[in-house]
Amino acid sequence: MERIDPDRLRRRARTTVAAIAIVFLLQIGYVGIAEEPYPAIMMPRFGWAGPTKAGTIDVSIPEIVMRYADSTTTILTTQQLLSRVQDGHHTIIMENVLSPLPSPLPVRRAPPGRYEPPAWLFPGYNLARISRGTAEHVGALKEWLRGRAHDFYPDSPPVSCTVNWYTETYPYDLRLRPAARHAVPTRFEIDLRAEPAKPH
Repeated sequence: MERIDPDRLRRRARTTVAAIAIVFLLQIGYVGIAEEPYPAIMMPRFGWAGPTKAGTIDVSIPEIVMRYADSTTTILTTQQLLSRVQDGHHTIIMENVLSPLPSPLPVRRAPPGRYEPPAWLFPGYNLARISRGTAEHVGALKEWLRGRAHDFYPDSPPVSCTVNWYTETYPYDLRLRPAARHAVPTRFEIDLRAEPAKPH
């Protein structure tokens, strides 16, 4: 059995520790000017987390309204619409698929003033790039919503789906005052009427 030189082992260990430290320091400098890719050595800073100075927190509550050709209206909860999906995914799906679209649609993921990592180096970075405005996404969403609308009311074809997003404000100290709901919601609307067949 070959004996490994202790000095060689020490040099290898020191080189490994030094390399990790240098990469970590470079990443700290990098995330100061750029959006951090994933996977990463260090966790995100979560600068948005924690209580605000106002002592309240805003919670978005969606209300789904299905309208049908015979003037029937059905109001659904998130749990009803996404009954086939595990509860833990409901919030993410609603926020990323059925929330109001920003105008104009962003063309980059990184926030303003931040460098965006190159996709060739971090191919996974663009997997979550906003694509809600593409015809493929809109078509798939319409088809899925039509199916769900039919599940709740099969007697008439669906005309539209509107998601009213209400904001409820809660105090951190529940003894102060009850939750208040903003009266005017933001809306996400999508036309579910069947599109006319294209001539051949």
